[in-house]
Amino acid sequence: MVEKLTKVCSVAQKRKGQILKENPNLAVSLKIETDRTFHTEYVVIGIRDGRVKKGYEYVEDITTWMMEDKFRTYMDLLRKGLYLGIIVPQHAYQVVSVWKVVFPNSGLRTPAILSYDDEGNITAH
Repeated sequence: MVEKLTKVCSVAQKRKGQILKENPNLAVSLKIETDRTFHTEYVVIGIRDGRVKKGYEYVEDITTWMMEDKFRTYMDLLRKGLYLGIIVPQHAYQVVSVWKVVFPNSGLRTPAILSYDDEGNITAH
């Protein structure tokens, strides 16, 4: 479990740096969450512009993105009009990329879906 925590935290730190490099005026926070079913961690990246909440990015491990309640969380954020980014392990990207069709077909905006490799390098698709 420590290895997974280290990987998602490392990826989240890299992503925070990328976001701030693109827009240094944003406030970016990291929050480590524990999935009760799989007993693994994921990181929620909060993005604000001053006092205005812009959205969230979720750095998921191989198991946490599959949770049914996670999909509902994603839907709720999109219904509120917030930006949503989902960052998954590279080998899970093909499955998760289907959501690029599911969300718009539900009348919701398309989330950004990114992946990370074994070294923690992040790729936008």
